[in-house]
Amino acid sequence: MPIDVHKLIGEIAARNQCRVEEWDPIFAVSTMNRMLMDEALGEMLRQIGVVVAEFEVTVRGVESHAVKLIRDVVAESAAAWRAEIANDINGAHLRSRELVDDVNRAHSAPAILRGIELGLFAAIFLLGIGELLGLCVR
Repeated sequence: MPIDVHKLIGEIAARNQCRVEEWDPIFAVSTMNRMLMDEALGEMLRQIGVVVAEFEVTVRGVESHAVKLIRDVVAESAAAWRAEIANDINGAHLRSRELVDDVNRAHSAPAILRGIELGLFAAIFLLGIGELLGLCVR
């Protein structure tokens, strides 16, 4: 950005109560300082650009490494969850089979007892009829 020399001369006069002309050597020194500062700033900006580029490369490396680690952890967790769920399902399956067997046994025990009772009743009934027939026939 170019320097407005007339504005600068007015500021110097207002602040310092001294007069400076356009041809004054102070402007040569300030121009030289400005050029040196622009060059130093350009070099700093170039170095900042290099550091930013290196940082971006490092960030991409860290990012890819983090993604790989996260992917591995998620895969391990998912495998562990799947195994645990399979164990839970197998356990539930076994418990349900045991419950079904218990229910079948509970329902079949009275039926067996009823069958035995009916068989005993039929045997006693037939024995009684046989005795009655035996008494009647004699």
